[in-house]
Parts: sequence; C-alpha cells; structure tokens
Amino acid sequence: MRTTRATLSRETAGWLATLPERLLVDGKIALVHGGVRDVQLYMRTSQIVAANAALLRADFPGTRVCFFGHSHFQKVYEVDDAGSAMELPLNNGLARERLYFINMGSVDAQRKNSARLAECAIFDTGAWAIEFLAVRYDAASTEAKAAAGGYRITPLLDRIYTWRRRRLPAAPQRAFSRQSKSA
Repeated sequence: MRTTRATLSRETAGWLATLPERLLVDGKIALVHGGVRDVQLYMRTSQIVAANAALLRADFPGTRVCFFGHSHFQKVYEVDDAGSAMELPLNNGLARERLYFINMGSVDAQRKNSARLAECAIFDTGAWAIEFLAVRYDAASTEAKAAAGGYRITPLLDRIYTWRRRRLPAAPQRAFSRQSKSA
C-alpha cells in the first residue's frame, strides 16, 4: 500500500475516493468487491452468499446478478426464492427469474495454490449467459516483478492489516446506480 500511495497522484487518489463501493447497472446487475455491505468479506460458502442475498434484496430490490470478487476464485451461486444458495458448475445456464452471485476469478493468482491462471468471465446480458475463461501465464515472473515493485506484503502483515480493519468501525458505503447506454 505504501508503494501505491507513493506513486498515485493527488488527482488520481481523489478520483478513486469518489468511486462507489457498490454499483448497480440497469437495475438488475450489482457489482461489489467482497460482500454486499463489506468490501473485505470473502464470500466462499453458500451460507455467506445466502446472507448477502438478503442484504442485496434489501438494498437493491429487483437485482438478478451480483458480481463479486475479493476471494479470487471463479464461482457461481444460485439463490432460490427461500433465500438458500447453492454453488453451480461454471458455464451453467442462468435463469432470468433467479438471483445469482458470480465471482469471475482473478488475473492475479498469487493467493491460489492450484494452477496459476489469469481468469475472467464474459456476461452476455442479451442471452443472460456467462462464459468463464482461464489462461495460463508466467506466474513466477509476474510475482517476482510485483515483489520487486513493493506490491506484495508478508502473510503476517496481511493478518495484522485484516485484524486492524475488523477492529475499526465500518465506514458508510457509497452506492451508485447507472443505466447502460445500450439498454
């Protein structure tokens, strides 16, 4: 973080500070980093997704898809009308009347023990379909460059940062809604 703070201009830092922590697109697609109300939440289980589905329905009624990240693993969860969440296979079909939580993966595979892949997903709003992609890359070289540039912290410092963040009171979140030009 020190390296990032030292290299960002004041203007860029100011602009970043204005960005919402949650974004609603076309009234049906929510974008969050971690959880619906907690940017640092790791949504790794069906139970956590179900709890966030209730928050999403309260904050953004009518939302049908919530894209989230932070955990770095490609996942799709379907939430039924009773609020239960179930993990689905990737590249499974989506039903417009259901609620989905989708993690498109991560280009940065540093936190993964499995194959180092740059991941993403393509969401077709017309067909209401999602395609997950994963591409191999030279992870060792990329990690070496990130460490040399000061963009990696030790696991101990990461734990201390997480502990400190959880002890601080939650800051109010900014939400933003926009309509797409193609809709």
